[in-house]
Amino acid sequence: MDAFFVSVELRRRPDLRGRPVVVATGTDPNERGVVMAASYEARRFGVHSALPLTIAHRKCPDAVLLPRDMALYSEVSGHVMAIIRRHSDTVEVAGLDEAYVDLTGQLLPKSACRRLKHEVREETGLDVRISGPLDSIEYWFVQGGTRIHKTVHYFLMKPTGGDLGRHDHEFESVRWIGFDEAQHLLTFETERALVARAADAIAARDERREAGPVAPAGHGA
Repeated sequence: MDAFFVSVELRRRPDLRGRPVVVATGTDPNERGVVMAASYEARRFGVHSALPLTIAHRKCPDAVLLPRDMALYSEVSGHVMAIIRRHSDTVEVAGLDEAYVDLTGQLLPKSACRRLKHEVREETGLDVRISGPLDSIEYWFVQGGTRIHKTVHYFLMKPTGGDLGRHDHEFESVRWIGFDEAQHLLTFETERALVARAADAIAARDERREAGPVAPAGHGA
């Protein structure tokens, strides 16, 4: 769930929709504090999570500063995770606003995703973003002392070779990378595990193709 803390706050403060909203550890920009989440309107000014509050106020002085309410966020997160668990017995919660869900047993996984998103929206008023394995990975990097937010999309392009496509939107460049290189590029263990699982799945599929079709029982030579 993108900008989860802000989304929860806007649910109880709909009058703030369309305005730059920042959830932070405090609301006094003259004191020490840090941004925990920022609305898209605030992000346009360069405000992002983990940014010191003084700098955030300097970048967007008109932003509405709201104090964090972790008890509320935990409650809403628990509701969302309960909805997700209706659709799968295997759910790995990675945080208040993120989870990995195994939909292997679903005959129509895309339809299941649509139903899940609809149920979350109907019951909580929140929108969720669902990505398949290696669909999109967001990360930060530092360039010239400036913290920059990038989204890099990974997707399986050459099934037989097991290549990954890396599309860098910021520089509008595309280059192909293999699984081994992806393991070094990715930051988190969960991401590396997804790459490994994808590589194993492609290897297993290729082995099945090389073995050829299996003759039905009773039709041997």
